[in-house]
Amino acid sequence: MKHFNMLTSTDHEELFYKVPQSIGPFSPKREIARALGATLYIPALKDRIGHRLMYQLPGLSSAVLCLEDSINDEDVQEAEAHLIQEVRSLRGLGIEKGDLPFLFIRVRNVEQMKRIAQELKEVLHIITGFVFPKFCFRNGVTYLQELQTINKQLNLQLYAMPIIETEEFLYKETRLQEMNSIRRLFDEYQHLILNIRIGGTDLSGIYGMRRKFDSTIYDISLLNDFIGDMVNFFGRNRGEYMISGPVWEFFDRKYPDTHTAITEGSPYVHGFIEEVQKDQLNGLCGKTIIHPSHIQLVNAMHVVSKEDYRDALEIVHKNGEGEENGVSISPYANKMNEAKPHLRWAREIIMKSNVYGVFHEDKSYVNLLEKECIPISNNG
Repeated sequence: MKHFNMLTSTDHEELFYKVPQSIGPFSPKREIARALGATLYIPALKDRIGHRLMYQLPGLSSAVLCLEDSINDEDVQEAEAHLIQEVRSLRGLGIEKGDLPFLFIRVRNVEQMKRIAQELKEVLHIITGFVFPKFCFRNGVTYLQELQTINKQLNLQLYAMPIIETEEFLYKETRLQEMNSIRRLFDEYQHLILNIRIGGTDLSGIYGMRRKFDSTIYDISLLNDFIGDMVNFFGRNRGEYMISGPVWEFFDRKYPDTHTAITEGSPYVHGFIEEVQKDQLNGLCGKTIIHPSHIQLVNAMHVVSKEDYRDALEIVHKNGEGEENGVSISPYANKMNEAKPHLRWAREIIMKSNVYGVFHEDKSYVNLLEKECIPISNNG
């Protein structure tokens, strides 16, 4: 998988100071975690999933086939059988893991994961991992133990993406204890944890709240406080945990493409852009999405600016052996770069630059969206 691979070589030269690298199923976990970008949830009852993934969702970097909230309770058995058939069909179409976006299955419980793994064992290597909804310490131990067993039995490296979305994480009196408990659990199974996801819709629903299309989840004080604690617990130096941004649930089909929606001032897109920016300021990477029109914007907004890239290179260089590592004026002479405090930020910028690339000085996500210019009405 390579971000923005639908662009021509001329487009790449025009837009990128540094082009994105290819990230595959056998790349290091830290690279895959950052490469997920916009993660599209697809109900498991959708037909022709392979065709959709390969041909109808340009730019898609990761997808989740969902058996949980997107499926009615009475349709679960049908959806499970359909998902198994669709994943098997990928092999029949000659589609290999490296041809697809990073693909996950969101299960309802551990027993369902075991059934699916048993049914798909000959082709299970096509997926990247499983998504565990309503993850907490009570069910988390069993989820991770079973995933480890599946990997061992089938000689695979499937990853876990737990979703934090239940009341014990939101209520003040239980939050710290629960986060401490699952942090210790994640540390034990760190090799399995690809990404930690935030279930913003479920968490907001506990208090009957919902953000507007022209606001962000950070405007809901309860969720802003919760995200801050998530970063505090799982974004620390000692851990290798990537946290993704909560789902954006609004879309605007009034415009033919996302670039036009931006230039003509769609309030839906303005709110979306503001939320992705706040995700990134708070140390989150990637975002759950529910509409194909979100793919290009999320991924384009993860491209690194040339200014940040040059700052990062200088900071890393100044932390090298024998180098002066104090304070210096940035290469653009518009800020202070402090070598030691900014080192982790700089390393993250360089990792993201490998995955998403670096824009030329006068380019931004708006220019990239203009080049991609994929019609919203034709998505999905």
